[in-house]
This record gives sequence, C-alpha cells and structure tokens, in this order.
Amino acid sequence: SGIVQSLMFILPLVALFVPVYLDGYVIYQLIANALTLWLVKKSIVDDGKLTLDEGVSIILAHLLGLLLFDELSIHI
Repeated sequence: SGIVQSLMFILPLVALFVPVYLDGYVIYQLIANALTLWLVKKSIVDDGKLTLDEGVSIILAHLLGLLLFDELSIHI
C-alpha cells in the first residue's frame, strides 16, 4: 500500500494507545488525503487512469489547504 493508506490506517491504531491531538491542520490533511484516495479510486473505476482534470483537482485541494491555513494562522 501507499504512504497515504498506511497513514490513514496507522494513525487510529496509535490513537488507541497514545492521545493524538488533532488541530485544524491535521484534520484538514486527513480530509484532503481521504478526498485524494476517493478521487483516485473513482478515476480508476471510471476509465482506468487518472486524467488531467482529476490530477489538477487533487493538487488544488492540497494547495487550498496550505493557503487557507496560512491565512488563518496567527502571526505573532
């Protein structure tokens, strides 16, 4: 499996034994990773390959998260 699938599987297992603090950035990354996995799954089922618009939407989802949390961060 890939690193994303491993992370999505291992993080809950670690959280069973150690408290894992989820801030907004971590939650967004989990959502973005789940969205990426869903888009890749749908593209493989659809026509068997990842098209340009699907790849661009995955990249834009991650860029949006980086820009969003940069804007929302508190500058001291």
